[in-house]
Amino acid sequence: MRGREAIAFAIHFSGNAREFRRESLSGHYNEPMPPVLPPTSPDLHDARTRPYFLWWTNAAVGDLRQALRDPDAGRRAYWLGALLREANTRDVWLFVTPDEIRSAWPGVRRHLGRARSMWAFLLGIDDQPDVGDRPVALP
Repeated sequence: MRGREAIAFAIHFSGNAREFRRESLSGHYNEPMPPVLPPTSPDLHDARTRPYFLWWTNAAVGDLRQALRDPDAGRRAYWLGALLREANTRDVWLFVTPDEIRSAWPGVRRHLGRARSMWAFLLGIDDQPDVGDRPVALP
């Protein structure tokens, strides 16, 4: 890469969030990116492990996976929000894909707290605050 091409590039996620390609904005440069960092702990692959990011509950990895597939959209949104808010970003991809987060965004955004703007940016979501997001004035 030369000049400005060395600075300006886009990262393209594949569906499984493990394969990346880098391409300059002019389209002249395309090469594989290094693989995603491994999880913070290999124990996160074990369904019986109690993950660090669910510190307020006794839920294990298997319980989280089950909650993320729950038929109740509100329950799924709560647990996805907890994952996005509390887990290291590199651990999030063990449980969900970027497309799954995008499709659940309307229900998840209220559970993200300060992490909401970071996830909106990372996923390319235009997340404008709506009326329900404004602080309530106390009498």
